[in-house]
Amino acid sequence: MSTLILCEKFNQAKEVRQVLGDRHGKIAAASGHLLRLQTPNEIDPRWAVPWTAWIPEAMLPGSGVYGYAVAAEDPRRASLYRELAADLGRHDTVIVATDPDREGQSIADEILIHSGWQGRALRALYNATDAATVEAAFRNLRDNAEFRSQYHSAYARQNIDQIFGFSLTRLVTREFQRLGWAGRLVDGKRSAKIGIGRVRSPIWGLICARETEITAFVSRDYYEIALAIAGDAGATTLFHRPRPEDRIFDRAAADALAAAAFSWQGPVTVRQEAKSRQPPRPADLPTLQKRASSLWGWKAGHTLEVLQALYDTHKIVTYPRSETRYLPESMAADGPALLAALKGLAPFGNYPLSAPVIRTGKGGVFSDKALAKSSHHAVIPNVATASAFGAAVARLSPDESRLFHLIAAFYLAAIGEPHEYDRTEISVTVGESVFKAVDRVVRKLGWQAAFSDADDEDDDEEDGPEGARLPPFRDGDAAAATSAAVQGKTTQPPPRFTDGGIISEMEAIWKRVEDPILAAKLKETTGLGTPATRDSFIVELERDGLIETRAKGQLVPTPDGLLLWGHLNECCPPLFDPAFTGQLEIALDDILHERRDYLSVIAEAARIVQELIDRILAWTRDRQPIFENPPSAAMLEAARKIAAAAGIGLPADASAHYAACRAWLDANATSGPSEGQVKFAQELAARLGETVPDDVLADRRRLTIWLDEAKARDDKRRTAEQKATPASDKQIALIRSAIERGQVPVPKGWPEIDRLSASKLIDKIMKAAPKRRVGRK
Repeated sequence: MSTLILCEKFNQAKEVRQVLGDRHGKIAAASGHLLRLQTPNEIDPRWAVPWTAWIPEAMLPGSGVYGYAVAAEDPRRASLYRELAADLGRHDTVIVATDPDREGQSIADEILIHSGWQGRALRALYNATDAATVEAAFRNLRDNAEFRSQYHSAYARQNIDQIFGFSLTRLVTREFQRLGWAGRLVDGKRSAKIGIGRVRSPIWGLICARETEITAFVSRDYYEIALAIAGDAGATTLFHRPRPEDRIFDRAAADALAAAAFSWQGPVTVRQEAKSRQPPRPADLPTLQKRASSLWGWKAGHTLEVLQALYDTHKIVTYPRSETRYLPESMAADGPALLAALKGLAPFGNYPLSAPVIRTGKGGVFSDKALAKSSHHAVIPNVATASAFGAAVARLSPDESRLFHLIAAFYLAAIGEPHEYDRTEISVTVGESVFKAVDRVVRKLGWQAAFSDADDEDDDEEDGPEGARLPPFRDGDAAAATSAAVQGKTTQPPPRFTDGGIISEMEAIWKRVEDPILAAKLKETTGLGTPATRDSFIVELERDGLIETRAKGQLVPTPDGLLLWGHLNECCPPLFDPAFTGQLEIALDDILHERRDYLSVIAEAARIVQELIDRILAWTRDRQPIFENPPSAAMLEAARKIAAAAGIGLPADASAHYAACRAWLDANATSGPSEGQVKFAQELAARLGETVPDDVLADRRRLTIWLDEAKARDDKRRTAEQKATPASDKQIALIRSAIERGQVPVPKGWPEIDRLSASKLIDKIMKAAPKRRVGRK
């Protein structure tokens, strides 16, 4: 019996090989997804037409699902897939050793399925790549079939997102072009495409809706009253601070209350409680992204990059793309070793804990039941490399050090003692208005000692932090007012979202759902999207010129982004409704937990897309142009020449609107393509190894469509070439210098990175570099 071990990426295979050698079989690697879904144009000739000729429909294949295709536009991945498929044919057992999540399962299973491989498949699960963890995983192999629901859930997500994105992007772009949309400039190029996505569109909508809310916000003055009292026990100040819905906006009413309070005298009410707070659980990826955004202004993608380096390069944390904050019960035994190792690091040397506090069950930290159907756990320091933490931390870049210490703080807190304090509240009542002050006296810092500037994210105590000491009043003691003052304040607009704020919204999307049953179901999922891809939607929206990041990481819509959203939100509000797409997240979660069949969920999604298509068409049909985009001078001159030659008049709207002029030209221009078009098409075809059909070369309109599609293929070809070409010595030297200065974390696979990744990293370095000031000496 011969065995092939299939890893997700080359550096993962290298690390597994260093531990296992060839004891368990030959080790091979993919490079992420080697296959892609077939496109609509490859499935059905009715869809392989210009968008203007396409009959709008949800593009669900007749088979009910899109199959896989080898990505010919990416020769490196296509070649690697063929090599792996051939290698599979020489083995009768496969051990899937990809990342322990839905994406990792999908990367392996799609290769096994598409290649037609038949044999025994086992699964190795590991959340770190150190020797001890990898050895344990291969001693405890499981049947790969146990994880088929992970693959089905990922496969359904791919299909649903493709049906949603392809169908609605094509429809909205076509209809809005007809209504005058001429496109926007993206990276110096004009693009008319309006990308619609099941997850990205609600994010776009949240950012635009918040901006609209801020723009429309009108500040109002409101009032609070400070009441100074004194008695035998001492003097203090109490405050009447109503909740937002009960605020006092009338100055006269505030003055009247202050006057009544000034004449108050009587007994005070004193309530004293001994309280304690249990610690937060260890962090997962979304938690770290939110905290890094709040503390240091990091983009979500940067947090993932730094976390990946801590995992891949330094091996001091567990698997990074986690979406759960629980740990398996077996890991409770690692508590003493990790506690000792982390207390050996400078920030935690005085952490007041001698032995870990183990909290089990769903209400605690260590719970096998809470991890059912999950192949990974919370992100924590890696116990297998704990003895080397000191040396490893010394090698970290500043950003890597920050993030590692945050992860360590969350773990130490999770196994720490409760935070205990005494809460004292002194209050008096004037009419129906309560004036109060609260004091907190910490008895035991407990788990909060793990956090410094990186305060825990679960601080929901309404009284806030420890404050000024209150005099020792007893309940019923006599006191009297000595002064009362009205304090004026102003309402503030809601804050703009940051990356962390958007991730919080996506996780807790159930809070935006009015239906309590649907909200409860959504609460049981991980929210919209997946932790590993949420940051990519923000990047996509920025790349498409729909949003941008401003000072302090604030996300704001661009003028074009806000304009398009305004019309689309009027046209089809469900596109931007998180609750609407949240229903599909529930269905995907049902597939994962084997409550639903993936084919029925894909069919349901296609039905929903068709309903959205019908709704959009009902709004756009017979509507006049809504975008003020006049045709260019050259386009208008060309239209006038054709009209004059034909002896016909040019419609008034063709002179005023780009879309109308374009449509008139398409219907009336009969001349063939220019020599320049033909020459460019032939040069492009030669680069692609293709031939332009003669009938296309003779038709200006068809050649224009062919050129647009060929340029997209050429862009993919050039991108694939850059990915297949190693970074140059000059690029490596520049990146190495930036790493040593702490500007960027160590990239995955360093220093064996491709030219495209190097270029992107250098762009990031240059954008972050301080601008030189030029002036006279």
